[in-house]
Amino acid sequence: MIVRPQKFSCIVYKKTKLTNKVFWLTFKLVNPLEINFQAGQRCLFDVGPKRNNYSLCSSPSQKTLVETCVDTTPNGPGSRWITLLKEGDNVNFLGPLGNFVLSDLPIGSKIFIATGTGISPIRSMILDLLEKKYKDQIYLYFGERFVEDIFWSREFERLQKENPNFHYIITLSKPNSSWQGRSGYVQTAVAEDLLIKSKNSPLD
Repeated sequence: MIVRPQKFSCIVYKKTKLTNKVFWLTFKLVNPLEINFQAGQRCLFDVGPKRNNYSLCSSPSQKTLVETCVDTTPNGPGSRWITLLKEGDNVNFLGPLGNFVLSDLPIGSKIFIATGTGISPIRSMILDLLEKKYKDQIYLYFGERFVEDIFWSREFERLQKENPNFHYIITLSKPNSSWQGRSGYVQTAVAEDLLIKSKNSPLD
């Protein structure tokens, strides 16, 4: 069930620079103290005189904190606001919003495909599925351009070790000579793997 959005006040609890342009922000709720949302939803943050949408990348079970991951490459008002935010700063937002959520289908393999900070709502969905002990296979295909663009790999690799049904596949479209992983566009990697699987056994 989609929860009706409401206004929240919070503080910047933690700010982590993941790459040269990507920030991972954790906000601690002040009023109200808890939020209910579905994995994949977003919030509308007050950014100076305007509001910006940022997807939540945290698990819905984490009700007193919300997390988001933002690419500041555009260098617009939102990017500059994110860059200048400091731990302890007060922030307001409206949420949760959006219908980009998982269906209620209880079974079947899940294939997630993302690039850059588009991984934010996908991370929330994967954490939610794994916490709920989802039994079928979960595949995450994550595409970046350069090695220095990669983030959250340690977390996804750890989740892969802890959950036999979770598979993390990263590919770079412009790898350097030292890159030992897969290369090419992420959609190509998905198409290749689906073709191989279709020749052997179905995903489900």
